[in-house]
This record gives sequence, structure tokens and C-alpha cells, in this order.
Amino acid sequence: MGPVTVDLARWIGVQLDEDERIARAVVDAQFITCAEWHARGPFGDGDRFGNVQSDNREQIVEEDLLWPHAAHIAAHDPARVLREVDVKRRQVEWCVEVIGDRDLSRYDEVGSLKDDKDALAVTLAVETLRLLAWPYDARPGYRAKWAPTE
Repeated sequence: MGPVTVDLARWIGVQLDEDERIARAVVDAQFITCAEWHARGPFGDGDRFGNVQSDNREQIVEEDLLWPHAAHIAAHDPARVLREVDVKRRQVEWCVEVIGDRDLSRYDEVGSLKDDKDALAVTLAVETLRLLAWPYDARPGYRAKWAPTE
């Protein structure tokens, strides 16, 4: 696997480690084990507030939140984030396996994979890695050349 792909796969791994660290810190701080969070509310006519509760012992995690904020927080609960991290790590592993030891230093050049019988699979793997990295483009170390192609 070429250095560009190795760097990208490793960088994505670091970002996933950070996502996992943050999610686990929330789980540890709230004493919640494998809980799912749910938004509750709004609580009355015209009420704009809600809260976020854990399904473990119906513990209130956050209260008096603006309803859209409560819904957003609940949708990104730590249990979900941890599942997403696991899925993304598997995707990275599969992409790395498909790419193998190919030298992709000229990947962005037209026709660079023309003689590769697995060109479609390799392209899908490279573009999947680029897409997995893209949400983290504001984090240190992201390279513009990793942006997905259009």
C-alpha cells in the first residue's frame, strides 16, 4: 500500500481513537453502561425545552435544553458513537485489504489504474477512505488532497 493510503488510514484511525475516547469519557462520567440516550419533550404547548435521558434507570443526563439541542445530543449518544467507531474501523480495515500493496502515489492521475483488473474495487476503497476522513477535515493533520473526488 502506498504511503498516501497508509498515512490516510492511520490518520483516520487516530480520529476514531479520539471519537472513542470522548464517548467513553461521557459514559464513565455519567456512570452509564451501554445506555442509549433519548430526547424527552417538549413538555407543554409552546414549550421549547426538553431534556436528554439515559435508558439506564431513566437518569436525566441534561435538562432544560432547547428542544433541537436535546434531540441532537440524544441522536449522538455515546453508545451510538461507539458503534459507529467500530463500523468505521472495519471499513478502514477492508479498504486497506482491498488496496493491498498497490502504489497509489499517482492515483489521482487519469488512467493510473487502467491496467489493474481490480480498478473498480480499488477506487471504491480509496474513495471510501477519503469519505471517512472528510468529516474530520477541520482537525489537525488533515490534508486537502484527501478530499473526496467529485
